[in-house]
Amino acid sequence: FLGSSLALVKFTRSQSTRENDTEAVHSVQIDMPIVSYLIYSSVTTLVIYTLAGERMPWITIHLSLPLILLTGWWFGAGFTEDSIRKVFTLRSLGIFSLGAVIVFAFARALRFISGMQPSLSSVFHGAEQLTGWILPIAVAAVAVLFMIRLASTWKSLELLEIMAMGFLALLLTQTARSGLRAAFVNYDSAEEYLVYAHAAPGPKWASDIVEELSQRTTGGYDLAVGYDNDAAYPFWWYLRDYPQAFAFGAEPNRTVREYPVVFASDANAPRYEAYLGDDYQSMTFERLWWPREDYNNLSWDSIRETLVDTEMLKALWNIWFDRDYELYGELTGRDVTPRGWQPASRMKMYIRNDYAQGVMGLIEATEGTDEWVWTDLYGNLMQDLEPELIIGGTGSTAGFFSAPRGLAVGSGELLFVADTNNHRIQVLDLQGEIQQTWGFYADSSAGEPATGGFNQPWDVTQASDGTILVVDTWNHRIQRFNPRGEFLHSFNADDPLLSPSGLYGPRAVAIDDQDRVYVVDTGNKRILIFSLDGDLLTSFGTGGLGLGNLDEPVGIAVDSLGDLWVADTWNQRIQVFSNVDGLQFTAREGWPIDAWFGQSIENKPYLALSPQGHVCVTDPEGGRVLCFTSNGEFQLGFTGGAMILPSGIAFDEQCRLWITDAGSDRILRFDPGLCSPDVIE
Repeated sequence: FLGSSLALVKFTRSQSTRENDTEAVHSVQIDMPIVSYLIYSSVTTLVIYTLAGERMPWITIHLSLPLILLTGWWFGAGFTEDSIRKVFTLRSLGIFSLGAVIVFAFARALRFISGMQPSLSSVFHGAEQLTGWILPIAVAAVAVLFMIRLASTWKSLELLEIMAMGFLALLLTQTARSGLRAAFVNYDSAEEYLVYAHAAPGPKWASDIVEELSQRTTGGYDLAVGYDNDAAYPFWWYLRDYPQAFAFGAEPNRTVREYPVVFASDANAPRYEAYLGDDYQSMTFERLWWPREDYNNLSWDSIRETLVDTEMLKALWNIWFDRDYELYGELTGRDVTPRGWQPASRMKMYIRNDYAQGVMGLIEATEGTDEWVWTDLYGNLMQDLEPELIIGGTGSTAGFFSAPRGLAVGSGELLFVADTNNHRIQVLDLQGEIQQTWGFYADSSAGEPATGGFNQPWDVTQASDGTILVVDTWNHRIQRFNPRGEFLHSFNADDPLLSPSGLYGPRAVAIDDQDRVYVVDTGNKRILIFSLDGDLLTSFGTGGLGLGNLDEPVGIAVDSLGDLWVADTWNQRIQVFSNVDGLQFTAREGWPIDAWFGQSIENKPYLALSPQGHVCVTDPEGGRVLCFTSNGEFQLGFTGGAMILPSGIAFDEQCRLWITDAGSDRILRFDPGLCSPDVIE
């Protein structure tokens, strides 16, 4: 503003003397339209932004650029060869020096009078007054007298220009100082307000860790690193040499678990942690800082209070001159440390446990080894049980199996087994004797599949009238048979009101005491409810992570209250859906399962409810069975019988568990003692 004001004076003066002033011939010429435009641009910008309430720091360029151009013209117009020689005479240098003395003397006096100068004891009060303000003012007065004497032969405008030039030189020095501090001292500090959206040191620290892990594990830059849409800045650049880096955005999916290192902002962290779980450890970094926006609370009253508050003035001076926010934080009660700075954007760095050893702040390697050891949350309550009964083996004749999956204990002490890869249903008594079989291979890819035929049936159950419902998985339908195995009808949710229409790879079926049929439509991530005749009654569930969402649901069971229990496989949890009015269900709770890690076509768990309300699930690729109380507390788990891939599971009336082992093609019966008095809830 000072340079622009001098420019306007210079311009007005030059217009009146332009024809007669020989100095104007050697100066930079400027026309009225240019000056008018620069003034108009600066003033209107100030007014418009004020009315709009705009306070963003970067818009000051629109205000200052016209003023900079005017000031630049003033320098060009004022600095002729004669004026430059005049500036560097002893008289001019003397005036500059005296001006500096005056400025510093008055600054010293004002600092003392305003109370910014620390006070000494009363013993030295007189000396303090003398050195604090009397002596500086006296020195300033003498300097003014000498300056007047030296400048007595100069015109007033020339003197004003010389003094302004000296003041601008001081500002230039401060500008250079601020620029150097911003570029080389405070380049990654939140306290440097010359930079908007300031990159914090966190991304660089995190990048160093990524490079160390990549070199250690791949010998180069082939480490797989995932990041969200917020961390994309600046990691799209920092990870430019990593061909396995991938941007997941705000909505990750199950494949994020394949990445040993993952970055996510605070806002997206819950979505990522739902997938990463306890298999990853995390560190939090500051990603970006912005200048403090305390100006949002400015008012005329607050400005007036600040102008009379010496401590606040000192705090603002410390911020402007030294980027020191300590006193400001004390006066305002705000946290101005890097950790508490606002506004800021923070990010989390997730490192998979098997990569985390040796990273400062994370887990260390097991003593005496270089490897991370996974801890089984269920290990202390796991048992190795001997099965009471083993049925079958590999084969296609009656009584033998090929990758059996679901099974059900029906009326008449009969056991129904989905003999999946033999494409049939086998019926046995509870001593393991074969009673009947039915079914044959039928494939829908060749057209309408034959009724009574199957393409990998995965589950089976029995209704109250004795009819049997079979999940014909890869023919995408449910088939119903009478107790003799004779086909009655089939249904597949081919309803135009259902989106998507039809079933896709259904895996399980359950039936309640009112003969409503619950089908787990695994591929479409939902539950469908039918009448026993196959009429679609309703459906619920969509893909996702939230409570009520499903991702690869498989096992299902209905309790005595009509509530549903679902093995939400890829979300690694059991979800409970409360029956509200018979056909309306709402998600009540979901509790995590420390299992079901893989996503292979074999890792499809089933669940069963005991007569006393226990919930038991299979952990196929873990080769075990896990049992919980109805509120999710782990009760016990077991292996045994050389189980390879336990899949289907069912309780009989004696509280014994029947398990299909798809890996060894057998049926096993265990009694884990869940219904004994010391185990019942």
